[in-house]
Amino acid sequence: MSRTLVKILDATIFPAALMIAGKFIGLYLSIKIFELEWGIENLSNELFSSRPVMYKQDILTASSYSDLFLLLVMLGGFSLYVARAVFFHDSHVSPKILTRLAANGLLGLVKDSFEIYHRASVWLIFLWLSNITILINVLIGKTYTWVLLVGFVASILLTVILLRDVAYEINLAKKGLNGKNQKA
Repeated sequence: MSRTLVKILDATIFPAALMIAGKFIGLYLSIKIFELEWGIENLSNELFSSRPVMYKQDILTASSYSDLFLLLVMLGGFSLYVARAVFFHDSHVSPKILTRLAANGLLGLVKDSFEIYHRASVWLIFLWLSNITILINVLIGKTYTWVLLVGFVASILLTVILLRDVAYEINLAKKGLNGKNQKA
């Protein structure tokens, strides 16, 4: 396997697993918190011989809050990389923050553009896949519309913050290139 493919797989396994786990943990928590009744129905002559069943209103509640939990997990993971891009980027980390990080032995938090944007783009993809999943659930009537709206608004805000940091980084690179061209 190529080195690039291994890096991509390494970067995608955790967010993908967290996305799946977030949905199931959210489903479990919503069933427990709202004390929803559910059971397992046995089917004959089917590929899968059993499936979980709930009341229709309970499905809406369980699915909505599990989608909300999934969304919060994905927003949290993506927020960490957005924060890293804005505050701990090696090209524009402030000296005050750098001094504090060095004093606490946390200089490993400061990363270069490739590391930050590579991981942030993977999380961005999974965040929007989560939003698409929620959109599908809204369209088939299994999730409240407000969950989708919360997800879209929060995702757009974080995406804009990341894109502004990318634009800032591009401007820094252009200034660096212009400064080198003028000296030569």
